[in-house]
Amino acid sequence: MKGRGRVVVWFAAIALAGFAWAGAASGETLFAAMLDGANNHPPTGSGGTGTATLILNDEETEVSYVVTYEGLEGAELDCHFHQGGPGEDGIILHHLPLGTPKFGVWEVSLHDVGDLYSDNVYINIHTTAYPSGEIRGNISQATASAEEERLADSWGQIKALFR
Repeated sequence: MKGRGRVVVWFAAIALAGFAWAGAASGETLFAAMLDGANNHPPTGSGGTGTATLILNDEETEVSYVVTYEGLEGAELDCHFHQGGPGEDGIILHHLPLGTPKFGVWEVSLHDVGDLYSDNVYINIHTTAYPSGEIRGNISQATASAEEERLADSWGQIKALFR
């Protein structure tokens, strides 16, 4: 994608990630990751980058996610959430759709939730240039500023009207 189309996708992804952040209502937990080649195991040297924003619902049964990337050296083959900490390779926990941006819901187990809170989950994007993974991000719990918490509480009240 070139020029204006790429800018539109990035603005949409940033807006959606911000919306996801603000949408983390009281009781929901926000997680995030920055993806790049240096985080991959082993590092790839790829100039590709990406972001992942995840919201664990208050029942701790589902994770809603938004993932974006750009600048990959190969065509995307696959994308997964894996079990494993920084510098570790692990089993696939959930397959994500191809393309950017990615939106979806992951139905999680109690074990998956424990791994999320323990910084033991990562996201990996596999490409034709790097079939074992071009860029990776280790997922960790994110913290919100006071203003973001205020917005999240307001959004949570609005969402409650439609439940």
